[in-house]
Amino acid sequence: MTRTPKNPMVYPEKMTKSLRHVLSKLYFEFGPISEAFRLFGVEIERSDKAEQAYCLHWCIKLVLKYGDDWDVMANAELTAMAATILLKDSSL
Repeated sequence: MTRTPKNPMVYPEKMTKSLRHVLSKLYFEFGPISEAFRLFGVEIERSDKAEQAYCLHWCIKLVLKYGDDWDVMANAELTAMAATILLKDSSL
């Protein structure tokens, strides 16, 4: 049985400015983001390809969901993750 998501993300036929920006990122740009996700508890293999794949997947989902505001939402998510990590560390 195939289930259809309530709000499916549709990948556009034509490359958008935001998708081009995300897909043009180089693997080493994702190292700090991958580390933030690891500190937040996400398991990402420690290899350039795995880090790039995880971060591209995350960024593409944001582009499909928020369009040109994807980077604002990415910053908001990373800021919220950092605050959570800092709160957790300060309570130790």
